[in-house]
Amino acid sequence: MVLDMSGRLEFMSEAGRKSLEIEDLGPYLGKDWLSPWGAYREAAAASVREASEGRTGRFQGVLATERGTAKWWDVVVNPIRGASGQPERILVMSRDISVRKSIQARTRSLTDRLSAVLESTTDSVAVLDHEWRFTYMNQRARDQISDGRDLRGRCVWQEFPELVGTALADECHVAMERGVPTHAEHYVASVKMWIEVNTYRSAEGLTVFFRDSTARRRAERALRNSEQRLRLALRAGRVVAYEVDVEAGWVTRSENARDVLGIGSGPVEEFRARVHPDDVHRTLTVQSDSDDEREMTEFRFVRPDGRMMWLAGRALEIQEDGQTRRIVGAAVDITERKAAEDRLWLSANYDALTGLPNRSLLQSTLEQTLEDARREGGQVSLLLIDLDNFKEINDTIGHDAGDMLLHHVAECLRSVTPEHQMIARFGGDEFVMLLRTPFTLENASDLADFALKALARPVAYKDRTIIAKASIGVAGSAAEDCNSVELIKDADLALYAAKAKGRNRVILYHPAIRVGIERRVTLAREFRAALEEGQIVPFYQPKVSLRTGCIIGFEALARWLHPRDGVLTPAAFASIFEDAELSVAVGERMFEHVAGDVRRWLDAGLDCGRVAVNLSSAEFGEPDLADRIIKLLATARVPSENVSVEVTETVFLGQNSELVTTTLKRLHEAGIRISLDDFGTGYASLTHLKQFPVDEIKVDQSFMRGLEVRPEDVAIVSAVVALGINLGLDVVAEGIETRGQAKYLSEMGCDFGQGYLFSRPVPGGRVPLLLDGWIKPLDKSIELCG
Repeated sequence: MVLDMSGRLEFMSEAGRKSLEIEDLGPYLGKDWLSPWGAYREAAAASVREASEGRTGRFQGVLATERGTAKWWDVVVNPIRGASGQPERILVMSRDISVRKSIQARTRSLTDRLSAVLESTTDSVAVLDHEWRFTYMNQRARDQISDGRDLRGRCVWQEFPELVGTALADECHVAMERGVPTHAEHYVASVKMWIEVNTYRSAEGLTVFFRDSTARRRAERALRNSEQRLRLALRAGRVVAYEVDVEAGWVTRSENARDVLGIGSGPVEEFRARVHPDDVHRTLTVQSDSDDEREMTEFRFVRPDGRMMWLAGRALEIQEDGQTRRIVGAAVDITERKAAEDRLWLSANYDALTGLPNRSLLQSTLEQTLEDARREGGQVSLLLIDLDNFKEINDTIGHDAGDMLLHHVAECLRSVTPEHQMIARFGGDEFVMLLRTPFTLENASDLADFALKALARPVAYKDRTIIAKASIGVAGSAAEDCNSVELIKDADLALYAAKAKGRNRVILYHPAIRVGIERRVTLAREFRAALEEGQIVPFYQPKVSLRTGCIIGFEALARWLHPRDGVLTPAAFASIFEDAELSVAVGERMFEHVAGDVRRWLDAGLDCGRVAVNLSSAEFGEPDLADRIIKLLATARVPSENVSVEVTETVFLGQNSELVTTTLKRLHEAGIRISLDDFGTGYASLTHLKQFPVDEIKVDQSFMRGLEVRPEDVAIVSAVVALGINLGLDVVAEGIETRGQAKYLSEMGCDFGQGYLFSRPVPGGRVPLLLDGWIKPLDKSIELCG
């Protein structure tokens, strides 16, 4: 959960609500978090004060849930720092430890009982009833005489028949019958040991205390075995035990010291001289004999062979007559653990594929660099580098090729990054170069140009040659209050501008870029609202036969009925179509409008011909596009012969070419004609005419403007028209504005045209008037059309 600086609740996670059984968080927001803690309020308040001062607070206490269930909580309170580095809010992390507390209570109870038994005797204990049956055996007794079996309810003489008639049995009978305590020592052959036995009669029967007296006879051997086990443990755990004679300045170490440390017993200074200079002060501290919880001290130690190792040590001073006479301790070899921690740190801060610093390390380094720059008056520049063709390589050649390219780019950028500057992998196919004083923003821009040239060098992959292309956004920390978030955002905006201007280039951030981006964001927000409010509608421009002058269909063109600016054409909101989601939404809305309008015209008995609807590249990313269109027409009862779709060559050049092919074939099979728009302005038009089911080509309007004055435009249009005729395709000329253009086209054999000569796009409500008022041609002369 998150608190404000005065301890009021601002936010609680879903997990926190469940733990506290809170159904509605609303009443708790803004309330004092400390009040419900009751007896633990002071501890909670102290932890909050710690966090507000920039430190971590922690306490444990009881807090009831909303349903009244009292729970123990382990609470950690941390500051949330703002851009200035000062605490602005407080983060509270709580863990339910009620089960643990309950277990601890039960464990203490059991431990108390066990301790009472152990304190009362070190013997094995068994209780026999008056029928000589076992009613109780402690664990030690079970281990010694029954191999761990619980003999309760069994007769002692049946379990140990060899004892019948022995002196031990006689003493037990005397004690049971007369109540006279007995004490004796006997050898029990069945368990192969000597036992010392004490018996006492009680109301329950006979209580027998016995101990293995064999241990006394084997004491010396057991001691030797114990010492051997200790030596093995020290050797296996690479632990060196030692004792310091303070007055003599001499250290006695365990036998394995020479193997672990390279030195044996010797003067205190011999060891201290080999401690790393930066860690000597850590080894000077020892603890008193009552300080059992002090953590071990970690320090570096250089062996005589020159190898450096990490040790964790702990020492305890032994006082005699109020003076420290001896120091005992142990040192553990933790070199492997430290190496593992280093590997873990590298894993957390460096990218595994490229070996470059990752986003986390970059972020922390950038914040520190900016802080240093503010303090020292330095300059910080950031280069945000994004590969332009990485997805294409991944999709077409494979992820192995993508990994190879990322590694190559990392090496290339590392080679051009100046010494003491930073290059990091920001994520995916993005890299960041961090430059600080003495490098200026101008140096950063020059270095970005140099990096682009270095990346342009081809690299071989199997039987292919791959060239990395990138866009780079450059930003600098000109303002004193510039923070890491703003600097990265500025670089990202510059990168966005580089992408928008054609990619494979460097753009230096300037405030106008932010203004442009914000304008596009505002436009997108307003456009979404316009979609919801029905302000995006189709206008219809007629397609006319250049031979008869009759309207043979329409093209539906998107218009925005803006409440302030009037009717807007796509030129006013072109950037909207860079957003795939909005582009798809516009397409769906347009098709719905067109289907409804066509149905109304047909119901009115009007022949509107085919109405063409434009499909964007983003819409072809939807696998069910064809089925949705066909279902929409069926629902609106619009025949497929009254609809066509127009696509541009950019649709064919995208990553979803297979999906495009499938979608167009499905539409074509359903009777919906396919028109290739802006023909002659793309890159592979002839290939597309062979590959896709195209019924019609539209000559781009850019060729119309020079049709009457530029011979080259005449030649291009004539060739396109002839191509269409020879392939059996309809040819539509766009942007016809003069009768001369229409005449030229008609003489070339172009069948159809559209443009301002015939009509501007009109709202759907005016189409019936346009059709009814259209002047019927008296002959086939182009002079009579329109």
